[in-house]
Amino acid sequence: MEIRDENKLKKFSDFALNHVKDKVDYADLLIENISKIETKLLPDGQELVVPYSSKAAMQLRLIKDKKHIEVSLGMETEEKMKDSINTVLKILETGKPDEDYGLAEIPNPKKQKYGKQLKSDLREIDTSNKMSAIIAGVKELAEKISKENKVEIKPEVWFFSQIEEKIIADTQGIYKTQVLPTTFLQVFVKVKKENKMSQFRMREADIEEISLVLENDKLKPKIVEKIKDVMDKAIKLLSARELTKEELNNLTHYVLTPSTMVFVHEAQGHNFEADIIKEGGSGLLKSNGKPIVEKIASEIVDIYDAPLMENGKFNWDKGFGSQYIDDEGVEIKPVQLIKNGKIVNKLHNRETAHYYNEEPNGRGFSELGDQRVVRMTNTFITPAEDIKSQELDELLKDVKLGILLEGSLGGQVSKDGMATSLQIGYLIKDGTLTKIVLLPANMAVATRTALLTAEGFSGEVEIPDGGFCGKAGQTKFVTDGGPIVKIRVSDSINLAY
Repeated sequence: MEIRDENKLKKFSDFALNHVKDKVDYADLLIENISKIETKLLPDGQELVVPYSSKAAMQLRLIKDKKHIEVSLGMETEEKMKDSINTVLKILETGKPDEDYGLAEIPNPKKQKYGKQLKSDLREIDTSNKMSAIIAGVKELAEKISKENKVEIKPEVWFFSQIEEKIIADTQGIYKTQVLPTTFLQVFVKVKKENKMSQFRMREADIEEISLVLENDKLKPKIVEKIKDVMDKAIKLLSARELTKEELNNLTHYVLTPSTMVFVHEAQGHNFEADIIKEGGSGLLKSNGKPIVEKIASEIVDIYDAPLMENGKFNWDKGFGSQYIDDEGVEIKPVQLIKNGKIVNKLHNRETAHYYNEEPNGRGFSELGDQRVVRMTNTFITPAEDIKSQELDELLKDVKLGILLEGSLGGQVSKDGMATSLQIGYLIKDGTLTKIVLLPANMAVATRTALLTAEGFSGEVEIPDGGFCGKAGQTKFVTDGGPIVKIRVSDSINLAY
């Protein structure tokens, strides 16, 4: 968990804080350094490789007489940094006081080091063979499955692995560091047979090193199986059909798999971010922090923003959106947003925690020197306490006519809901999951009411689809998911082709 060149980075940190400590009431800073390798297989078959890249930035926050300012600074020389800080101090003097502004205290201020011990530092090894092995492995699978099924498969690949190092320090003596590896693989396949075309996407992402996807410079067996599954689903879609109008009108249930849970992040999760709540932009909570409606889900539903939950416990080493401390030095806490269908908590950075007089829970994040804003990590549904998951056959037995849905591709979002594209469906009839494959559909979800008719669960909580959340011009790694969820049809979820 040691930061490479920590002394060099700490020198910048110490210089900046020493320069301002007698000129302001409080200052803190964040230094981020990201080292990354990346490769892509493009639609035209071209391979792009970035064997190594590195970016670093500092974010400095100054507070004086209820005035505050946050700026991004370069780290070239101390003299240039000094000039930049002096300019910022002059701007701060011209600002207007904000009587409501303040920062909650950082819990556990004495602990300094967080993160993972690196087993194989990508900065110290030649990774070109590893990235080539990923592309070659996907292409080999595509060729093999194309021949076996007499179709044309064109895969696209996006892979990266990175190490993020960060330092958080302030004028009150806080000094914290984190070292975190992250790896991401996306395979998007297009299949063509005669005049028919289809497509499907998979992702594998976690806070792990390259070993997440490779073993002895070959794709790991579980990754091979996931890629095969994606290609198989794309082939099945060639003979898929839409639901008929009669079937749509008579649907009794939607059965959502973990890979369709993007709405838990988009339609629900953003509405719990306390900076959005404060500005009156939440569809679930008023600007005073009180719920607009008390109940937004069935009493069997809990929702968390937290590390992956396994066997009822949080696994701090799992989840593409996971970190150990946020970019303000606050340890990340599991936050239960919904308990038995009711709103119970918010997501906070230090500023919003102070505003609402609540504890910070480690949701203040920045992207390379940008302002630290409230962000989600891994957002997922779980069965409420004492609610047990069922076997899938048991869950489906009372479904007269339903559709099991898999995979989602982004969407359009507002505070009142979202719309997303789902990748594949399977017809459920008279309690049985049939082999009838259904074409991709568009699903619209209402924020306040979509989960009110949730009736049951199957399987373990999964957060399978690592993603990228945009907010305030910044991007953060996130995931969403849950177990399989059965939801009775209502006006709050609409399916269309």
